[in-house]
Amino acid sequence: MITPRASVLFMVLATACSLSPPIQTGAAHAWQTTLDMMDDRPVETVLIIGNSRVFCNDMPDMIRPIADSAEAPVRYVVTSHAVGAATFETHWRSPEVHALLAQHWDHVILQAESAAQWYEQDNRKFHEFGRLLVNEDRLKGGSPIAINVGWVYGEENFNGDAQERRYYLSKIQSEHRLFGEENHVPLINTGHAWEMVHQADPRLALTTDGNHPTANGSYLSALMIYRYIAQAKAAPVRFAPDGVSQGDADEIRMAVDRFGG
Repeated sequence: MITPRASVLFMVLATACSLSPPIQTGAAHAWQTTLDMMDDRPVETVLIIGNSRVFCNDMPDMIRPIADSAEAPVRYVVTSHAVGAATFETHWRSPEVHALLAQHWDHVILQAESAAQWYEQDNRKFHEFGRLLVNEDRLKGGSPIAINVGWVYGEENFNGDAQERRYYLSKIQSEHRLFGEENHVPLINTGHAWEMVHQADPRLALTTDGNHPTANGSYLSALMIYRYIAQAKAAPVRFAPDGVSQGDADEIRMAVDRFGG
């Protein structure tokens, strides 16, 4: 059982991104719609359901340019429903989420909150409500569904207690594996790739506060999702978002291909 620390709880509740997901401007949406009308590639739809770890740095909006820069043969249309601090229970109680899951998507991706495995009662809810969401998707929308595995908090959130951090990392990994096995759901193991990058190059900042992603971290997450939906390597990707240097982008892409499963 993990013993919470005041500093950890403070950082968990701290918000590095805005409390609400970004909204695409009308002009930007109109321009993209115009471009799409001239794009004759087949379409694949992607729905991502999560929280601030998803909407920080407009992560879902990175997936399309990532794919396009790698000359993907399909055009990905990505929709996200991400609410700050949302749990699987939050999503289960949302009429909007039920309406989304009733539709058919080529890919549905769920991401749990950062503290899903912190307390046993929250871990039980992760399994209970995650299972309900998966079954809802299968029964109503019939969409292929996957779970994006989150990353462990940074060292600063554990007051330097490396053993406690390792324990929470292993708890996240083992509980997601169990969920995947019990519900026959594939995992996008972003958390593993994230930790490998962090250990290999600690100077490459992946979070702003030990929790919420920097542009580097969001890019890593988007690349992991791209690899899963496209079943393709990240090496051919040429897109890097604002705030990610070319050198860091190269390093992240190589790590995603090496450790992304």
